[in-house]
Amino acid sequence: MAALVLIALLMLDLRPRQDAAGSRPGAPTSAPATSRPAAEAPPTVNWPMFRGDALNRGISAARLPERLAVRWRADLGAPILSSAVIADGRVFVGTDDAWLVGLSAEDGKVLWRYKAQGPFAAAPAAGSGSVFVGDDAGVFHCVSADAGQPRWTFKTQDRIVSAAVFSGQNVVFGSYDGYVYCLAAADGGLRWKYETPDRVHGTPAVVEGHVLVAGCDAMLHVIRATDGAAVRQIPLAGASGSAAAVNGDIAFLGTQSGQVQAVDWRAGETLWTFEDPERQQPFLTSAAIGRETVLVSGRDKRVRAINQTTGRPVWTVTMRGRVEGSPVVSGGRVFIGASDGALLELAGDTGDEKWRIELGAGISASAAVATDLLVIGTEGGVVYGLGSPPKRR
Repeated sequence: MAALVLIALLMLDLRPRQDAAGSRPGAPTSAPATSRPAAEAPPTVNWPMFRGDALNRGISAARLPERLAVRWRADLGAPILSSAVIADGRVFVGTDDAWLVGLSAEDGKVLWRYKAQGPFAAAPAAGSGSVFVGDDAGVFHCVSADAGQPRWTFKTQDRIVSAAVFSGQNVVFGSYDGYVYCLAAADGGLRWKYETPDRVHGTPAVVEGHVLVAGCDAMLHVIRATDGAAVRQIPLAGASGSAAAVNGDIAFLGTQSGQVQAVDWRAGETLWTFEDPERQQPFLTSAAIGRETVLVSGRDKRVRAINQTTGRPVWTVTMRGRVEGSPVVSGGRVFIGASDGALLELAGDTGDEKWRIELGAGISASAAVATDLLVIGTEGGVVYGLGSPPKRR
């Protein structure tokens, strides 16, 4: 029930404030992606941010065992609708009753709890000995990673659903008050803020000195990371709450009106738009970058692999339950949860189901992957750590 209420609110929140006819740009004409190839990014072994890194790629270089087993479970007593992160032997996750919790990545033991002003829909970000996260009351928090002690807070004027990402010594995030904020990680000082005409739901990406963020104004905003100056605004086919997943010059993201788009953020051009001709359901989640495909999940219970160059679907899998979380890729394997409580592994090249485990309650969160560890929370309030089966004595 909690997930249904949350999604209903998000569907309303993601609508542009101006709904007049013609206010949304139409879907651009498809074109092959001819932008220059992606630079090799360093692998992610921890999972310190919502989508693993500041490019929001949703991929991990960490290897997982062929068959995952539950290593530990932590019952936190309230629904977990946001995603966890993993850094330096700890797991950090927010709950729907306003607690930020630090867990041991080894055994799931609760190390500390920090009470915020509102529930957490945003995922934390962890780095430099601190954890950063915004809450539904519009307060952005920084606490110590080892003990959960408060270091500083920053108040925005509306709820924060956007996760934070790191940009040098700063943290960047969006708020429903329409601003993108850049704060000094050390003390919360405001470096800059960038105004958009509508709510900012999606998590920013940071790439080559630029911040990319999609908004409920149906624009992809390209912002200079040093001072918050506008570089360009690229029209989208609809309002977006996705984190832009970046591969070189190309950003992939979904829209509330049912499209997945590839946008050359440097040139300011839409390269292709995917839209299911039969089932136009919103893409509220964020994409993951495969070797040649981009992995997306939609409100139609489907997970798709789309060719990064052409925008054509490679495979489609229909899940038994709704898919509210974003796919995660590790070693060519795709992991995703569903509202029926199942966590699945799909083959990255074919979409074939390789493995599933029933976790007993609906899953709205996305997985986090580190070395020999996959972490995911459920609407039943339990965080699961999965990895190699325990050795028999």
